[in-house]
Amino acid sequence: MRERTTKVPEAEPEGTRAPCENFPSAHRAREGGTLLHSAQSSTVLRGPAQLGLDPGDPAKLGGRGSPRRREPEGTRAPCENFPSAHSAREGGTQRALPVGGATRAPVIDVHCHLTDAAFDADREAVIARAWACGLTDLITIGAGSGMEGNTAAVALAATQPHIFATVGLHPHDADRFQPEMISAFAAFFAQPRVVGVGEIGLDYHYDVADRAKQRLAFEAQLALAVEHQLPYVIHHREAIDDLFAILRGVPVPMRGMIHCFTGDRTFARRALDLGLYLSIPGVVTFRRTEALHDALQYIPHDRLLMETDAPYLAPVPHRGCRNEPSYIIQTAQRTAEILGLPLEILCQAARKNAETLFAL
Repeated sequence: MRERTTKVPEAEPEGTRAPCENFPSAHRAREGGTLLHSAQSSTVLRGPAQLGLDPGDPAKLGGRGSPRRREPEGTRAPCENFPSAHSAREGGTQRALPVGGATRAPVIDVHCHLTDAAFDADREAVIARAWACGLTDLITIGAGSGMEGNTAAVALAATQPHIFATVGLHPHDADRFQPEMISAFAAFFAQPRVVGVGEIGLDYHYDVADRAKQRLAFEAQLALAVEHQLPYVIHHREAIDDLFAILRGVPVPMRGMIHCFTGDRTFARRALDLGLYLSIPGVVTFRRTEALHDALQYIPHDRLLMETDAPYLAPVPHRGCRNEPSYIIQTAQRTAEILGLPLEILCQAARKNAETLFAL
């Protein structure tokens, strides 16, 4: 168990909340796998040299050039819930828009992408809002933009005691996988607050990378996680059979989680039988997700985690806007309703599970 410190939430500066209409353009800017850092960002993200790492050849290390995963088809909607988002900014001041229901969720967001370009303009304010709404820790995912994305996540985690990072190669980048990348990933493990490998896995929906290369990269990174006794964060889309075929070769009980779990009871059972945790995203607040709601009734409370996948998959009522960790309130609230639990009990269970899985 790591020594914990107490955070004092900072007041959010006026004019720091990014409008919803800015997110689509930021999202498009990142397609193509390029991680952009705006000059407006006051958070210093150090490069490999500053971290004592050899950056090597970016092409070999999965650098820029591979398409970043996009939000699943049918999950984006216009920001009709925020009709005044633009008008609120007139005069140079952006007012924080209200959210209904609970205002605090003492939970851990186990999967967000804080170094995504969508947060360049207001990253520090986004993090401050997370603390203000009660989140205790954030885990920012390094995989998604090659080695550069991992470097940025590790650097950000080094700046605050309650931000942690994972490193890895996203399945969309698997065509760039080379065996020497494994030693580069291992070098990150010596850095402060690197707590896992991910997100890794298989994505047969977009088929951005060759499927055989995806399987090769996934197997190699699972072996790396097992060797270093670190948990792994699993991404999957439309690859269930191959996913479980590979996972059967990993020692059980497994120390990992299914990121963005939106499956049914059958999928949940297969994952739970291997000892995996299941992380619930904002999709649980969407309509026509009855199978997920049913699966939630089957998942033991000591295997549930909560995530935002920010800046993607914002929950209702923010759906279609840029997601951020503070929006985990709506996800937790809806999950608690489905399970018939008080919000505090759900958050306590999910937080304890995250602390156990990631040894926080």
